[in-house]
Amino acid sequence: MISTNELVYRFKLEYDKLDSNDYPDLPLPAILIILNRAIVLYVQKCYGINNTYNIGVEGNQKRMDDLQMLIVKDEPSLTYTQDTLDPLRYVADFSNLTKGKYLHLLRSSSTGNKYKCINSSLYNKQITHDELDEVLIDPNRSPSFEWQEIPVILSDNKIYGYTDGTFSLNKCFIEYLKYPKEIDLQGYIKFDGTNSANIDSELPDYVLQDIVTIGVRIAQGNIGNTEGYKISQNEIQNQE
Repeated sequence: MISTNELVYRFKLEYDKLDSNDYPDLPLPAILIILNRAIVLYVQKCYGINNTYNIGVEGNQKRMDDLQMLIVKDEPSLTYTQDTLDPLRYVADFSNLTKGKYLHLLRSSSTGNKYKCINSSLYNKQITHDELDEVLIDPNRSPSFEWQEIPVILSDNKIYGYTDGTFSLNKCFIEYLKYPKEIDLQGYIKFDGTNSANIDSELPDYVLQDIVTIGVRIAQGNIGNTEGYKISQNEIQNQE
């Protein structure tokens, strides 16, 4: 766990190294906004393939360790509802998850019913919108209860599962990456009128410097040093 006090202190040290004529002092609320953005960017970098290894979170043990506390594997099952406009389509909503705010899907599966076969396990094969029409008529890729596979599409924090009309979908099970909680410090009034509180980051201590570096680069970009920001973005991408 990273101390927010330490993050703010280290950020100020790095930020103060910049030319004071070009970079004005930042109040605490502004620093916290920047650092929270930096934390999300760090998580996105670890999740995706925009890094020197060209692999995502589950392709490297270090990345798994970095984000382990954000990976949710025990979310209660979601209930599918049949789409009233398309009876072959079923929808499960990610908006009200119990373990954290949804950021990225890691894997999913479903259960379905056909005649006397109740709650049979089905593999979710994720596809794109552009592939859907082709997949639904392809005998090797179309929904199949017997082969225990359905195509699914992710959109707007929802998962859309498709059947061939001979079976229905019941439950959806997901493992996902949740948003990191926002850090905070006591001592000011927030935008909504509430008092700030001491909240540390759940990310491991050894990523502190990465987050500080990203935060300083965000500050540079916000203030308008685009050349320095571009150079720093390359540094961020190559960090490991």
